This record gives sequence, structure tokens and C-alpha cells, in this order.
Amino acid sequence: MGPEAIRLMRAIKERYPDVKAGDYVDPFAAAAGVGLNPNDPGFRIGLHELLEAEVLRHSTAPEHLTAAVRGMSPHFEVTPEGEMQIALAGA
Repeated sequence: MGPEAIRLMRAIKERYPDVKAGDYVDPFAAAAGVGLNPNDPGFRIGLHELLEAEVLRHSTAPEHLTAAVRGMSPHFEVTPEGEMQIALAGA
């Protein structure tokens, strides 16, 4: 996994210290909270890598889809593999 994805996992771990599989996270807010720019191409690369590696998956929950429609950041669900990966990245 590339450095952008690792930085993003660390940002998620910092914002959501007790993240578990099935939890919903906002990687945009997590990145901004640690000084990463969500508009930076590196952020997009990292997010894409996390989706490809199945660390995160797009949320299909209606309340989270509504947020994206309203112009808010979309939320992503943490996978079981993602729970382990994020925990290791935060160490």
C-alpha cells in the first residue's frame, strides 16, 4: 500500500480511535483534521487505494447517501480487513 493510503489510514485512526468493522467514517474530515488536503491528488490516490484494497467501501446506508446529495462529505464503511489495517497503521 502506498504512502498516501497509509497517511489516510492514520488520519482515520486519529479521528476514529476505536473504529471497528461496520463503522462509518468520513475520510475527508479525517484528512482535514490532520492537515491533509482532501482536494490534493495524493488524498484521492490514497482513498482509491483503500477502496481497491477493500479497507473501506462506499456506504449504501440511506442516511449517508443523503449527506452526499446535500453537498456534505460521503461516508465510507470500514471492512473487517480495514479494521485490522487501520489499527496497524495507527501504531
